[in-house]
Amino acid sequence: MQKELINEINLYLENEIDLWDLVGEITYYSTVDFNSIKEIVTYLENNESDEALIVETLLWALPNSPIRSLTNTTNSFYKFLIDLKKSDDEFYNEEIVWVLTENHKIIFKKNNLLFIFNDENYDCEIELPNEYCNTTLHCLNCNEEINVLNSLNVPAKTFYIIEK
Repeated sequence: MQKELINEINLYLENEIDLWDLVGEITYYSTVDFNSIKEIVTYLENNESDEALIVETLLWALPNSPIRSLTNTTNSFYKFLIDLKKSDDEFYNEEIVWVLTENHKIIFKKNNLLFIFNDENYDCEIELPNEYCNTTLHCLNCNEEINVLNSLNVPAKTFYIIEK
């Protein structure tokens, strides 16, 4: 099964399938063969492309994410993710709450975080959930304060991990 998931991830990294299709595959494997997810985390560890960071973020957000246990990783992005919720067992036990699930644009909530993904080859204006409108948000992965009204301009092939 691991080989099948690696093939799906490679198809995504090569822009052959869209992000939502990959989310379906990752979700499926996380429930039927969690060891495959662990091996994918290792497989991606040295890939620093924008697409790989998107996949790594999705893997980290899974309930019981294997990224949490990578204490000896040399991957700076994995270290960043681990440090965000190092002592928050509740985060790792929670399910993802899907907000927007288009082929190339995805928003979900987990714990006190909002995840916004733009997998398009161009910048997109993405509507925000009501509780994230008309306020200042903190982007954790870009370490910036963002003033927003109803939407957020998300650059091509990138993502935001947002905290109010």
